[in-house]
Amino acid sequence: MSSVGSKKNKKRNAFWTFAQRFMRENNITDIETGTQEAGLIWQNLSETERQDYRNKLKRQERGSIPNLNSFQEVINDKESQKSHEKQKHEAMLLVIDEILTKTEESGLLKNYTFYFFNSSYFVQTSSGEVFLAEIAMSKYNLIEGIYDSFNTIINPGPLSVGMAGEAIIHAASTHKIAMPSPDQNISNYKEILDQILKFLEVDEGKTIPLIFALSGSENILLQQGMSALKTITEKADSKLKFRLIPVEYLLFKLYQKCKETANIDNPLELPLISAKAVIINDFYQFYDLGCEYHKSIDLSLECCLSKVFRMGFTISKYCLNDNDSKRRGCHFPHTMLTEILDDPQSLNSDEWSEIEISFQSLQKHSNNFIPSNTLPKLVHAPCSFIDSAGKKLSSIQDQEIVEEVQQSEIESPKLSENKENDDSQVENSNASRSVRNFFTGGTRGRGRFVM
Repeated sequence: MSSVGSKKNKKRNAFWTFAQRFMRENNITDIETGTQEAGLIWQNLSETERQDYRNKLKRQERGSIPNLNSFQEVINDKESQKSHEKQKHEAMLLVIDEILTKTEESGLLKNYTFYFFNSSYFVQTSSGEVFLAEIAMSKYNLIEGIYDSFNTIINPGPLSVGMAGEAIIHAASTHKIAMPSPDQNISNYKEILDQILKFLEVDEGKTIPLIFALSGSENILLQQGMSALKTITEKADSKLKFRLIPVEYLLFKLYQKCKETANIDNPLELPLISAKAVIINDFYQFYDLGCEYHKSIDLSLECCLSKVFRMGFTISKYCLNDNDSKRRGCHFPHTMLTEILDDPQSLNSDEWSEIEISFQSLQKHSNNFIPSNTLPKLVHAPCSFIDSAGKKLSSIQDQEIVEEVQQSEIESPKLSENKENDDSQVENSNASRSVRNFFTGGTRGRGRFVM
Protein backbone atom coordinates (compact mmCIF):
# COMPACT_ATOMS: atom_id res chain seq x y z
CA MET A 1 0.00 0.00 0.00
CA SER A 2 2.75 2.39 0.91
CA SER A 3 4.55 1.86 -2.38
CA VAL A 4 1.36 2.49 -4.33
CA GLY A 5 0.67 5.58 -2.33
CA SER A 6 4.19 6.87 -2.86
CA LYS A 7 3.82 6.43 -6.63
CA LYS A 8 0.56 8.33 -6.64
CA ASN A 9 2.02 11.15 -4.61
CA LYS A 10 5.28 11.30 -6.49
CA LYS A 11 5.64 14.79 -7.97
CA ARG A 12 6.32 15.20 -11.66
CA ASN A 13 9.46 16.98 -12.73
CA ALA A 14 10.25 19.07 -15.78
CA PHE A 15 12.15 16.26 -17.49
CA TRP A 16 9.20 13.89 -17.19
CA THR A 17 6.96 16.54 -18.76
CA PHE A 18 9.47 16.81 -21.61
CA ALA A 19 9.80 13.01 -21.94
CA GLN A 20 6.03 12.51 -22.11
CA ARG A 21 5.75 15.00 -24.93
CA PHE A 22 8.72 13.44 -26.73
CA MET A 23 7.19 9.94 -26.53
CA ARG A 24 3.78 11.18 -27.65
CA GLU A 25 5.14 13.03 -30.69
CA ASN A 26 7.33 10.09 -31.72
CA ASN A 27 4.73 7.37 -31.05
CA ILE A 28 6.98 5.66 -28.48
CA THR A 29 4.98 3.47 -26.10
CA ASP A 30 7.86 1.86 -24.19
CA ILE A 31 8.66 4.14 -21.23
CA GLU A 32 12.23 2.92 -20.79
CA THR A 33 13.11 3.48 -24.46
CA GLY A 34 11.31 6.80 -24.52
CA THR A 35 12.99 8.20 -21.41
CA GLN A 36 16.43 7.10 -22.62
CA GLU A 37 16.01 8.83 -26.00
CA ALA A 38 14.41 11.88 -24.40
CA GLY A 39 17.28 12.02 -21.90
CA LEU A 40 19.85 12.36 -24.66
CA ILE A 41 18.02 15.41 -26.01
CA TRP A 42 17.36 16.84 -22.54
CA GLN A 43 21.09 16.83 -21.80
CA ASN A 44 21.70 19.04 -24.83
CA LEU A 45 18.99 21.59 -24.01
CA SER A 46 20.08 24.97 -22.75
CA GLU A 47 19.20 26.07 -19.23
CA THR A 48 16.69 28.52 -20.70
CA GLU A 49 14.93 25.75 -22.64
CA ARG A 50 14.82 23.52 -19.56
CA GLN A 51 13.42 26.39 -17.53
CA ASP A 52 10.54 26.67 -20.00
CA TYR A 53 9.46 23.15 -19.04
CA ARG A 54 9.84 23.90 -15.34
CA ASN A 55 7.65 26.98 -15.71
CA LYS A 56 5.07 25.04 -17.68
CA LEU A 57 4.94 22.38 -14.97
CA LYS A 58 4.41 25.03 -12.28
CA ARG A 59 1.55 26.55 -14.24
CA GLN A 60 -0.04 23.13 -14.64
CA GLU A 61 0.24 22.45 -10.91
CA ARG A 62 -1.38 25.82 -10.16
CA GLY A 63 -4.17 24.97 -12.61
CA SER A 64 -3.53 27.98 -14.80
CA ILE A 65 -3.39 25.92 -18.01
CA PRO A 66 -6.98 25.10 -19.08
CA ASN A 67 -8.20 21.78 -20.43
CA LEU A 68 -8.55 21.71 -24.21
CA ASN A 69 -10.69 19.52 -26.40
CA SER A 70 -9.47 18.01 -29.67
CA PHE A 71 -10.39 21.25 -31.44
CA GLN A 72 -8.16 23.31 -29.11
CA GLU A 73 -11.19 24.89 -27.42
CA VAL A 74 -11.11 25.67 -23.68
CA ILE A 75 -13.11 23.33 -21.44
CA ASN A 76 -13.61 24.12 -17.75
CA ASP A 77 -13.55 20.63 -16.21
CA LYS A 78 -13.24 16.99 -17.18
CA GLU A 79 -16.98 16.31 -17.20
CA SER A 80 -17.60 19.30 -19.43
CA GLN A 81 -14.73 18.16 -21.63
CA LYS A 82 -16.29 14.71 -22.09
CA SER A 83 -19.69 16.25 -22.78
CA HIS A 84 -18.26 18.71 -25.28
CA GLU A 85 -16.30 16.01 -27.11
CA LYS A 86 -19.47 13.91 -27.36
CA GLN A 87 -21.38 16.86 -28.78
CA LYS A 88 -18.60 17.51 -31.33
CA HIS A 89 -18.62 13.82 -32.25
CA GLU A 90 -22.38 13.80 -32.83
CA ALA A 91 -22.30 17.12 -34.68
CA MET A 92 -19.65 15.91 -37.14
CA LEU A 93 -21.64 12.75 -37.91
CA LEU A 94 -24.78 14.84 -38.47
CA VAL A 95 -22.96 17.19 -40.84
CA ILE A 96 -21.61 14.29 -42.91
CA ASP A 97 -25.00 12.58 -42.89
CA GLU A 98 -26.69 15.77 -44.10
CA ILE A 99 -24.19 16.19 -46.95
CA LEU A 100 -24.58 12.58 -48.09
CA THR A 101 -28.38 12.67 -47.87
CA LYS A 102 -28.66 15.89 -49.89
CA THR A 103 -26.25 14.72 -52.58
CA GLU A 104 -28.00 11.35 -52.81
CA GLU A 105 -31.41 13.01 -53.21
CA SER A 106 -30.04 15.20 -55.99
CA GLY A 107 -28.39 12.21 -57.68
CA LEU A 108 -24.88 13.58 -57.16
CA LEU A 109 -23.57 11.31 -54.41
CA LYS A 110 -21.04 9.53 -56.61
CA ASN A 111 -19.82 12.83 -58.06
CA TYR A 112 -19.44 14.66 -54.76
CA THR A 113 -15.85 15.65 -54.00
CA PHE A 114 -14.24 14.85 -50.66
CA TYR A 115 -10.94 16.44 -49.63
CA PHE A 116 -8.17 14.64 -47.75
CA PHE A 117 -5.31 16.35 -45.91
CA ASN A 118 -2.11 15.21 -44.25
CA SER A 119 0.94 16.95 -42.81
CA SER A 120 4.30 16.16 -41.27
CA TYR A 121 6.53 18.38 -39.19
CA PHE A 122 10.08 18.85 -38.01
CA VAL A 123 9.19 19.89 -34.47
CA GLN A 124 6.18 20.99 -32.46
CA THR A 125 6.47 23.44 -29.57
CA SER A 126 4.76 23.12 -26.20
CA SER A 127 2.42 25.94 -27.23
CA GLY A 128 1.19 23.92 -30.22
CA GLU A 129 3.10 25.71 -32.99
CA VAL A 130 4.43 23.33 -35.61
CA PHE A 131 7.43 23.77 -37.88
CA LEU A 132 6.10 22.02 -40.95
CA ALA A 133 8.01 19.67 -43.25
CA GLU A 134 5.38 18.59 -45.80
CA ILE A 135 1.68 18.92 -46.53
CA ALA A 136 -0.46 17.08 -49.08
CA MET A 137 -4.08 17.13 -50.22
CA SER A 138 -6.18 15.06 -52.60
CA LYS A 139 -9.62 15.21 -54.21
CA TYR A 140 -11.78 12.10 -54.30
CA ASN A 141 -15.18 11.04 -55.54
CA LEU A 142 -16.70 7.59 -55.93
CA ILE A 143 -16.75 7.66 -59.74
CA GLU A 144 -13.23 8.95 -60.45
CA GLY A 145 -11.43 7.96 -57.25
CA ILE A 146 -8.44 10.19 -56.48
CA TYR A 147 -8.54 12.60 -59.40
CA ASP A 148 -6.38 15.50 -58.23
CA SER A 149 -3.66 16.05 -55.65
CA PHE A 150 -0.81 18.25 -54.59
CA ASN A 151 2.00 18.16 -52.07
CA THR A 152 4.78 20.53 -51.10
CA ILE A 153 7.91 20.34 -48.98
CA ILE A 154 8.10 23.28 -46.58
CA ASN A 155 11.09 25.23 -45.30
CA PRO A 156 9.94 26.51 -41.87
CA GLY A 157 12.97 28.74 -41.38
CA PRO A 158 15.76 28.62 -38.78
CA LEU A 159 15.21 26.78 -35.50
CA SER A 160 16.84 27.32 -32.14
CA VAL A 161 19.65 24.92 -31.21
CA GLY A 162 17.43 22.90 -28.89
CA MET A 163 14.58 22.59 -31.37
CA ALA A 164 16.95 21.85 -34.26
CA GLY A 165 18.28 18.80 -32.43
CA GLU A 166 14.78 17.58 -31.68
CA ALA A 167 13.74 18.25 -35.29
CA ILE A 168 16.62 16.17 -36.67
CA ILE A 169 15.75 13.25 -34.39
CA HIS A 170 12.04 13.43 -35.22
CA ALA A 171 12.69 13.65 -38.97
CA ALA A 172 15.12 10.72 -38.87
CA SER A 173 12.53 8.52 -37.14
CA THR A 174 9.60 9.50 -39.40
CA HIS A 175 9.55 11.26 -42.78
CA LYS A 176 13.35 11.63 -43.21
CA ILE A 177 13.03 15.01 -44.92
CA ALA A 178 16.34 16.81 -44.39
CA MET A 179 16.38 20.08 -42.49
CA PRO A 180 16.73 22.93 -45.02
CA SER A 181 20.08 24.73 -45.07
CA PRO A 182 20.14 28.35 -43.79
CA ASP A 183 20.76 29.76 -47.28
CA GLN A 184 17.52 28.28 -48.67
CA ASN A 185 14.48 30.51 -49.03
CA ILE A 186 11.92 30.24 -46.25
CA SER A 187 8.53 29.03 -47.48
CA ASN A 188 5.99 31.72 -48.24
CA TYR A 189 2.95 30.77 -46.15
CA LYS A 190 0.72 33.19 -48.04
CA GLU A 191 1.47 31.28 -51.24
CA ILE A 192 0.88 27.95 -49.47
CA LEU A 193 -2.50 29.14 -48.15
CA ASP A 194 -3.46 30.43 -51.61
CA GLN A 195 -2.52 27.05 -53.06
CA ILE A 196 -4.74 25.27 -50.50
CA LEU A 197 -7.69 27.58 -51.17
CA LYS A 198 -7.28 27.19 -54.93
CA PHE A 199 -7.19 23.42 -54.53
CA LEU A 200 -10.36 23.56 -52.39
CA GLU A 201 -11.92 25.77 -55.09
CA VAL A 202 -12.84 28.37 -52.47
CA ASP A 203 -13.68 31.77 -53.91
CA GLU A 204 -13.84 34.87 -51.74
CA GLY A 205 -16.83 34.76 -49.42
CA LYS A 206 -17.48 31.04 -49.96
CA THR A 207 -17.53 28.50 -47.14
CA ILE A 208 -14.46 26.28 -46.85
CA PRO A 209 -15.55 22.65 -47.35
CA LEU A 210 -15.00 19.91 -44.82
CA ILE A 211 -11.55 18.34 -44.92
CA PHE A 212 -10.92 14.76 -43.80
CA ALA A 213 -7.73 13.60 -42.10
CA LEU A 214 -6.26 10.74 -40.12
CA SER A 215 -7.09 11.01 -36.42
CA GLY A 216 -4.67 8.53 -34.87
CA SER A 217 -4.67 7.37 -31.27
CA GLU A 218 -6.49 9.85 -29.00
CA ASN A 219 -6.86 12.23 -31.97
CA ILE A 220 -3.14 13.08 -31.88
CA LEU A 221 -2.82 13.11 -35.68
CA LEU A 222 -5.99 15.17 -36.02
CA GLN A 223 -4.64 17.76 -33.59
CA GLN A 224 -1.37 17.78 -35.53
CA GLY A 225 -3.29 18.46 -38.74
CA MET A 226 -5.28 21.28 -37.15
CA SER A 227 -2.10 22.78 -35.74
CA ALA A 228 -0.54 22.63 -39.22
CA LEU A 229 -3.43 24.52 -40.83
CA LYS A 230 -3.54 26.98 -37.94
CA THR A 231 0.19 27.66 -38.35
CA ILE A 232 -0.23 28.26 -42.09
CA THR A 233 -3.15 30.67 -41.64
CA GLU A 234 -1.47 32.59 -38.81
CA LYS A 235 1.81 32.97 -40.70
CA ALA A 236 -0.17 34.09 -43.74
CA ASP A 237 -1.94 36.73 -41.60
CA SER A 238 -5.30 35.13 -42.29
CA LYS A 239 -8.26 34.54 -39.98
CA LEU A 240 -9.67 31.66 -42.02
CA LYS A 241 -10.87 28.61 -40.10
CA PHE A 242 -10.59 25.08 -41.44
CA ARG A 243 -12.80 22.21 -40.30
CA LEU A 244 -10.86 18.97 -40.03
CA ILE A 245 -12.83 15.75 -39.45
CA PRO A 246 -11.55 12.20 -38.82
CA VAL A 247 -11.71 10.23 -42.06
CA GLU A 248 -13.22 7.22 -40.25
CA TYR A 249 -16.39 9.30 -39.77
CA LEU A 250 -16.67 9.60 -43.55
CA LEU A 251 -15.98 5.88 -44.06
CA PHE A 252 -18.61 4.99 -41.44
CA LYS A 253 -21.36 7.17 -42.96
CA LEU A 254 -20.48 6.70 -46.64
CA TYR A 255 -20.36 2.91 -46.23
CA GLN A 256 -23.90 2.96 -44.80
CA LYS A 257 -25.18 5.23 -47.56
CA CYS A 258 -23.58 3.23 -50.39
CA LYS A 259 -25.02 -0.04 -49.11
CA GLU A 260 -28.47 1.56 -48.83
CA THR A 261 -28.40 2.91 -52.38
CA ALA A 262 -27.08 -0.39 -53.76
CA ASN A 263 -30.04 -2.27 -52.19
CA ILE A 264 -27.75 -4.99 -50.87
CA ASP A 265 -29.55 -7.60 -48.77
CA ASN A 266 -28.07 -8.01 -45.29
CA PRO A 267 -24.88 -5.98 -45.90
CA LEU A 268 -22.01 -6.46 -43.48
CA GLU A 269 -22.06 -3.96 -40.64
CA LEU A 270 -19.23 -1.46 -40.27
CA PRO A 271 -19.66 0.35 -36.93
CA LEU A 272 -17.65 3.49 -36.23
CA ILE A 273 -15.14 1.67 -34.02
CA SER A 274 -14.49 -0.80 -36.87
CA ALA A 275 -14.17 2.04 -39.37
CA LYS A 276 -11.49 3.60 -37.16
CA ALA A 277 -9.68 0.25 -36.94
CA VAL A 278 -9.78 -0.06 -40.74
CA ILE A 279 -8.17 3.37 -41.13
CA ILE A 280 -5.51 2.69 -38.48
CA ASN A 281 -4.61 -0.75 -39.88
CA ASP A 282 -4.24 0.87 -43.33
CA PHE A 283 -4.55 -1.94 -45.87
CA TYR A 284 -2.39 -0.04 -48.37
CA GLN A 285 0.44 1.07 -46.11
CA PHE A 286 3.08 -1.15 -47.75
CA TYR A 287 2.35 -0.06 -51.31
CA ASP A 288 4.79 2.02 -53.32
CA LEU A 289 2.88 5.31 -53.31
CA GLY A 290 3.85 8.89 -52.66
CA CYS A 291 6.08 11.70 -53.89
CA GLU A 292 9.27 11.12 -55.85
CA TYR A 293 11.47 11.90 -52.85
CA HIS A 294 9.91 9.31 -50.56
CA LYS A 295 9.80 6.75 -53.36
CA SER A 296 13.52 7.31 -53.97
CA ILE A 297 14.33 6.42 -50.35
CA ASP A 298 11.71 3.64 -50.18
CA LEU A 299 9.73 5.41 -47.47
CA SER A 300 6.27 5.82 -48.99
CA LEU A 301 4.84 4.69 -45.66
CA GLU A 302 5.62 8.11 -44.12
CA CYS A 303 4.84 10.25 -47.17
CA CYS A 304 1.99 12.76 -46.82
CA LEU A 305 1.01 12.35 -50.47
CA SER A 306 0.89 8.59 -50.01
CA LYS A 307 -1.42 8.98 -47.01
CA VAL A 308 -3.96 11.17 -48.81
CA PHE A 309 -4.02 8.58 -51.62
CA ARG A 310 -4.39 5.70 -49.17
CA MET A 311 -7.41 7.34 -47.52
CA GLY A 312 -9.16 7.42 -50.90
CA PHE A 313 -8.19 3.84 -51.72
CA THR A 314 -9.59 2.65 -48.37
CA ILE A 315 -12.89 4.46 -48.99
CA SER A 316 -13.08 2.76 -52.41
CA LYS A 317 -12.30 -0.66 -50.98
CA TYR A 318 -15.23 -0.55 -48.57
CA CYS A 319 -17.78 1.70 -50.28
CA LEU A 320 -17.71 0.50 -53.90
CA ASN A 321 -19.48 -2.67 -54.97
CA ASP A 322 -18.10 -5.44 -57.15
CA ASN A 323 -19.99 -4.18 -60.21
CA ASP A 324 -18.78 -0.58 -59.81
CA SER A 325 -16.17 0.65 -62.29
CA LYS A 326 -12.74 1.14 -60.69
CA ARG A 327 -9.67 2.88 -62.09
CA ARG A 328 -6.16 1.67 -61.41
CA GLY A 329 -4.15 4.34 -59.61
CA CYS A 330 -7.32 6.21 -58.63
CA HIS A 331 -9.51 3.73 -56.75
CA PHE A 332 -6.68 1.36 -55.88
CA PRO A 333 -2.89 1.37 -56.29
CA HIS A 334 -1.13 0.79 -59.59
CA THR A 335 0.62 -1.97 -57.69
CA MET A 336 -1.66 -4.58 -56.12
CA LEU A 337 -0.95 -7.76 -54.18
CA THR A 338 -3.62 -10.16 -55.36
CA GLU A 339 -5.55 -12.79 -53.47
CA ILE A 340 -5.23 -15.20 -56.37
CA LEU A 341 -2.84 -17.54 -54.58
CA ASP A 342 -5.72 -19.79 -53.53
CA ASP A 343 -6.99 -20.06 -57.11
CA PRO A 344 -4.28 -18.93 -59.57
CA GLN A 345 -5.74 -20.85 -62.55
CA SER A 346 -8.78 -18.55 -62.50
CA LEU A 347 -6.79 -15.86 -64.32
CA ASN A 348 -5.91 -16.00 -67.99
CA SER A 349 -2.64 -14.72 -69.44
CA ASP A 350 -4.08 -11.29 -70.28
CA GLU A 351 -5.29 -10.83 -66.72
CA TRP A 352 -1.92 -11.92 -65.38
CA SER A 353 -0.24 -9.22 -67.46
CA GLU A 354 -2.33 -6.53 -65.74
CA ILE A 355 -1.18 -7.43 -62.25
CA GLU A 356 1.73 -5.59 -60.66
CA ILE A 357 3.19 -6.73 -57.37
CA SER A 358 5.77 -4.90 -55.26
CA PHE A 359 7.29 -6.59 -52.21
CA GLN A 360 10.21 -4.27 -51.43
CA SER A 361 8.47 -2.41 -48.59
CA LEU A 362 6.80 -5.58 -47.32
CA GLN A 363 10.09 -7.45 -47.10
CA LYS A 364 11.68 -4.50 -45.29
CA HIS A 365 8.94 -4.49 -42.65
CA SER A 366 8.46 -8.26 -42.30
CA ASN A 367 11.77 -10.06 -42.71
CA ASN A 368 11.42 -13.49 -44.32
CA PHE A 369 7.73 -13.63 -43.47
CA ILE A 370 6.79 -14.96 -46.89
CA PRO A 371 8.64 -17.96 -48.37
CA SER A 372 10.17 -16.74 -51.62
CA ASN A 373 9.14 -19.85 -53.54
CA THR A 374 5.43 -19.11 -52.92
CA LEU A 375 5.42 -15.61 -54.40
CA PRO A 376 4.36 -14.70 -57.95
CA LYS A 377 6.88 -12.93 -60.13
CA LEU A 378 6.85 -9.16 -60.53
CA VAL A 379 4.70 -8.32 -63.53
CA HIS A 380 4.59 -4.75 -64.81
CA ALA A 381 1.80 -3.38 -66.97
CA PRO A 382 0.84 -0.17 -68.78
CA CYS A 383 -0.82 2.25 -66.39
CA SER A 384 -1.62 5.95 -66.10
CA PHE A 385 -0.05 8.03 -63.33
CA ILE A 386 -0.99 11.21 -61.50
CA ASP A 387 1.89 13.50 -60.58
CA SER A 388 2.20 15.57 -57.39
CA ALA A 389 0.40 18.47 -59.06
CA GLY A 390 -2.56 16.27 -59.92
CA LYS A 391 -1.87 16.13 -63.68
CA LYS A 392 -2.63 12.87 -65.41
CA LEU A 393 0.40 11.53 -67.23
CA SER A 394 0.31 9.38 -70.34
CA SER A 395 0.38 5.61 -70.08
CA ILE A 396 3.81 4.08 -69.94
CA GLN A 397 5.14 0.61 -70.36
CA ASP A 398 7.63 -0.46 -67.73
CA GLN A 399 10.79 -1.75 -69.37
CA GLU A 400 11.08 -4.62 -66.94
CA ILE A 401 8.56 -7.23 -68.06
CA VAL A 402 8.91 -10.69 -66.72
CA GLU A 403 9.28 -13.03 -69.66
CA GLU A 404 8.30 -16.16 -67.87
CA VAL A 405 6.23 -17.06 -64.84
CA GLN A 406 7.20 -20.36 -63.30
CA GLN A 407 4.64 -23.08 -63.88
CA SER A 408 4.59 -23.97 -60.19
CA GLU A 409 3.58 -20.43 -59.31
CA ILE A 410 0.60 -20.11 -61.64
CA GLU A 411 -0.94 -23.56 -61.42
CA SER A 412 -3.20 -24.72 -58.62
CA PRO A 413 -1.81 -27.65 -56.64
CA LYS A 414 -3.32 -30.85 -58.05
CA LEU A 415 -4.66 -33.64 -55.88
CA SER A 416 -2.40 -36.63 -55.79
CA GLU A 417 -2.52 -40.05 -54.29
CA ASN A 418 1.13 -39.60 -53.42
CA LYS A 419 1.45 -38.55 -49.76
CA GLU A 420 4.53 -36.46 -50.49
CA ASN A 421 2.61 -34.44 -53.08
CA ASP A 422 -0.32 -34.08 -50.69
CA ASP A 423 1.99 -32.68 -48.01
CA SER A 424 3.51 -30.27 -50.52
CA GLN A 425 0.00 -29.15 -51.54
CA VAL A 426 -0.92 -28.38 -47.93
CA GLU A 427 2.34 -26.49 -47.38
CA ASN A 428 1.83 -24.34 -50.50
CA SER A 429 -1.80 -23.69 -49.58
CA ASN A 430 -0.83 -22.58 -46.06
CA ALA A 431 1.87 -20.30 -47.44
CA SER A 432 -0.66 -18.79 -49.82
CA ARG A 433 -3.01 -18.09 -46.94
CA SER A 434 -0.16 -16.49 -45.00
CA VAL A 435 0.38 -14.00 -47.79
CA ARG A 436 -3.33 -13.29 -48.12
CA ASN A 437 -3.94 -12.96 -44.40
CA PHE A 438 -0.98 -10.63 -43.92
CA PHE A 439 -2.50 -8.12 -46.34
CA THR A 440 -6.20 -8.63 -45.59
CA GLY A 441 -6.33 -9.27 -41.86
CA GLY A 442 -7.58 -12.80 -42.53
CA THR A 443 -10.47 -11.84 -44.81
CA ARG A 444 -11.62 -14.68 -47.00
CA GLY A 445 -12.50 -14.39 -50.67
CA ARG A 446 -11.09 -12.72 -53.72
CA GLY A 447 -9.76 -9.19 -53.65
CA ARG A 448 -12.32 -6.61 -54.71
CA PHE A 449 -9.92 -4.69 -56.94
CA VAL A 450 -7.91 -7.45 -58.55
CA MET A 451 -9.77 -8.70 -61.57
